[in-house]
Amino acid sequence: MKKLRTALFSLVLIQFIALASFGQGPIKDYAAQWRTVDDYVKKRLPKSALAEVKKIYDQAKKDKQDAQVIKSLIYTMNLQEGNREDNDIFSIKEYEKEIAVSREPVSSILNSLLAEKYWSYYQNHRYLLFNRTQTVNFIKDDIATWAAEDFYKKISELFLASLANEKLLQQTKLEAFEGMLIKGNVRHLRPPLFDLLANRALAYFMNDERDLRKPAYAFEIDQAA
Repeated sequence: MKKLRTALFSLVLIQFIALASFGQGPIKDYAAQWRTVDDYVKKRLPKSALAEVKKIYDQAKKDKQDAQVIKSLIYTMNLQEGNREDNDIFSIKEYEKEIAVSREPVSSILNSLLAEKYWSYYQNHRYLLFNRTQTVNFIKDDIATWAAEDFYKKISELFLASLANEKLLQQTKLEAFEGMLIKGNVRHLRPPLFDLLANRALAYFMNDERDLRKPAYAFEIDQAA
């Protein structure tokens, strides 16, 4: 359960950002239901917790509570970590399914989380990936057949997609959700949702591992002579 708590601590904060300002109505937190979930988690009863989370998800969908839908998705994926084979692959498919029916700014948040899920899968399987050669003229529906470069490309596309609606994301403020965010000492530097999502993307793009197959100082001819 430690892995679950760590993942929730680092991710759930983002899911609640500024959804109230886009006309979804009164915000609901389903506090009583989540207390029931937490009680099951503390008792190490993941299946019972999962059943409660699915109820919250269904109700949140009905009530159009986007933040709670995403929170439910994260809980669901993490609760199934220990009892669902190939959980990362199934989680990726679930994110993709949710993105297909989501509106902004939810879809931007989900794209960022999906990119992180692909990155996690890559890190967990990197020992296999570097021995694979790049395939050509092949439909890559199964990520189990991907090479490292395929993951770099997909993850980059998703992080960039999470920032594509720049104007809307820059107008999405965080003040209504201050109680759910960890401010730190630079909170004022990232007031809108765009800044938070950009910071998540930068953490990936600044990672040198993406260029492991490239020389640190690549020689390029830049003069015709």
